Amino acid sequence: MKKEFLPICFILITLAFQSCLFEEDLIFDKSAAERLNKAIIDDTDSLQSANNGWVMEYFATPESPGYTLLIKFNKSGESVVAGKNELTENILVTDTCHYEMIGDTGPVLTFNSYSKVLHAFSEPDDSGLGLQGDFEFVVIKTTADQIVLRGKKRGTTILLRKLPAGQGWQEYFVLLENMNTTLFGQTNPTLKLSVDNIDSFRLSNGISHIFNLVRKGGDVIADVKEKPFIVTDYGLRFADPINIGELALQTFKLSADKNELICTDSGVNAKINAMPPTDIFSNIINARKFMILNNSDNNMSEAIKTAYASINTIVVSKTRKLEYIGFTNNKDWGTSLSVYTSKGTSKIEGFLGFSITRLTDSDARLKFNGFTGKYDTNGKTYYDTYSVSGLVSLLEGDYTLTVQGNGSVFSASTIRFTSKTNANKWFDLFLKN
Repeated sequence: MKKEFLPICFILITLAFQSCLFEEDLIFDKSAAERLNKAIIDDTDSLQSANNGWVMEYFATPESPGYTLLIKFNKSGESVVAGKNELTENILVTDTCHYEMIGDTGPVLTFNSYSKVLHAFSEPDDSGLGLQGDFEFVVIKTTADQIVLRGKKRGTTILLRKLPAGQGWQEYFVLLENMNTTLFGQTNPTLKLSVDNIDSFRLSNGISHIFNLVRKGGDVIADVKEKPFIVTDYGLRFADPINIGELALQTFKLSADKNELICTDSGVNAKINAMPPTDIFSNIINARKFMILNNSDNNMSEAIKTAYASINTIVVSKTRKLEYIGFTNNKDWGTSLSVYTSKGTSKIEGFLGFSITRLTDSDARLKFNGFTGKYDTNGKTYYDTYSVSGLVSLLEGDYTLTVQGNGSVFSASTIRFTSKTNANKWFDLFLKN
């Protein structure tokens, strides 16, 4: 029995070994060159599968803002490229160039003839540098509706998303412009980022498409980090994720009511919201912009409208024009009510110092500082002889602030002040163009 056992074991081991060899032959039945060639063919087919083209979310470098290009890859080897940005003088420009999928360490998409739209990112400028972008891209991952690329030189992640069938190219750039206006408008607001319902970061200077990111309570100079992003038709996407512990926040979609940007990354509960109304107001005037009164429509209660009309009557009687009355932060006089009149080339602005105290997210106190110490003599003249004293008296008090209009709270440009003690006393302040 012992003599028969050894040959049988040997036969079984031999068969098992041969089976393993057979499996390896199945896995490695093609050479590396053959596998690369198949990947090139498959990726080329994917590029050409988008009948209406692709949205390219392009970042020249990890430090630069994102740009949107539209690209269609024809089977002839020619691509159609469109862009609308400062490099095209904000005019929609469409161009053609040849493309090819070539082999390197993997499939590489290269644009091997000149495109004034795409190659503008890699051209040197007077400094010899330019935007230092790529025109060759390593293919990282391909799915039916998205292709992930990486810039060959800069290593920047770039997405291709299939443009929906029937979406006009020119109209698509209008969608992007509208989204940019929705998020930033004229106010270029400071926004807040919350993670797991905890207010965590402040995001400012979004109009540049490079946020200044500061952790809540941090120093706006010493602790700031720059986070480039791209405005998309759905919201925005950061060039690289914001990493918080094990969380990675990168893609945010605008909610249906346009009141928040919701992170769509897996396993992440994060939102970008507008600041509270009191902070919106403070941020606007502290940027030395003007929030002004306007009595042309139903924009103030009767008592305030009467006081405003009295000022205008006196201004007109002196053959001048009342340009505006509103709040700002003047470099010499600080937070002030500004009164501005003109007569031909004569323009006189006066400032009346106000204290604006934040009581809550939505409540603030307005208080006139009077004329003790240093004050603006033009402001005192308006106060004494143009009936501005009556309006100033009415404006003092505690108010609840609410954002007005049907647009997004992100780019709020109209704020209503309603007296906390008298609901019949209210006025709207408008961001001056």
